[in-house]
Amino acid sequence: MRGAIRISSRIRRGGFTLIEAMMALAILAIALLGTLSGLIEATRIAREGQFRQFKTALIDAKVQRLLLADKSALPNMVGGLQTVAPLFLAPSVAIGSAPWLIDPSPPDPSSIPPTGPIPGDLGTGAVFWVWADGEIRPIAGSFLSCADPAIPAGAYCREVLLHNRLALPGSAQNSQVQGNLDAVNARSSTLWIRVSRKGESPSLAVVERKALVF
Repeated sequence: MRGAIRISSRIRRGGFTLIEAMMALAILAIALLGTLSGLIEATRIAREGQFRQFKTALIDAKVQRLLLADKSALPNMVGGLQTVAPLFLAPSVAIGSAPWLIDPSPPDPSSIPPTGPIPGDLGTGAVFWVWADGEIRPIAGSFLSCADPAIPAGAYCREVLLHNRLALPGSAQNSQVQGNLDAVNARSSTLWIRVSRKGESPSLAVVERKALVF
């Protein structure tokens, strides 16, 4: 009997109890959950980065078109020259809200059909769709603003704003520069372009600013 007890004790000491097995499974589950959360976050960041590339491409196309244009015709290309408050911060304004204007330029008609050549000019048009292969094509239609409910979810919308002064002319950084320009009767303006994606947080919109003096 005494020998049987010793054998049983050795068997019990060499194995795992039910509680120990459950604790090991719980630790493994927590580790797997952390790994899964990390993968999900990495996927989200990569996807947002891809969306940002599309937004930047639409901004760059517009900037290049406007910088190459006759500056005297610039106001007509972006809905007019506007006057805003001295400390106005354009990126903080809600999507689709004044003084931002939806890009008034008509889209390139060659890029609207579902098939055909790659769009020749993404510097025109206001609302765009990105295909699965990464091709950007404008969406035909008349939209009042980037907050227009007719714009489908997931579409990209471009807004423009031409301010008749340098950005933040009332700030300490720019007041002296603006004063020097005014002293010689130089014309200065600030061009803002913003691209957002319908359904995303406004904080994910991409904004670019260009100071123009002529």
